[in-house]
Amino acid sequence: MSTTTFPRIPGHRRCCEILGNGDFRAGKELIQQLAHRLEHARAKHPWPAHAPGNHGALAALLGEMGEVVDEMNKGDDARRRDELLDVLAVAWRWVNDEHESRRKKRLNS
Repeated sequence: MSTTTFPRIPGHRRCCEILGNGDFRAGKELIQQLAHRLEHARAKHPWPAHAPGNHGALAALLGEMGEVVDEMNKGDDARRRDELLDVLAVAWRWVNDEHESRRKKRLNS
């Protein structure tokens, strides 16, 4: 089996710069906005009850994508950005395995 070597994981400041496309403050603000969305989503839509398994997580992600499309058709840039943050939050929760019951227990303890 072949292994992949990843570069050194960047520190907090560099992560903010990467996420902010070179702008530390923009990256930090994006992290804070995503954290706020995650907190809200976990309270409003607890997983795995709300989106059990991979199919449930995919359905949640596609639902949020549909809301992005709706906002694009309306031409409201601020609302589109809000919906895109929701897409990121759902994707983050899926990557974080929150759709699996074993992960949920660890988050709530």
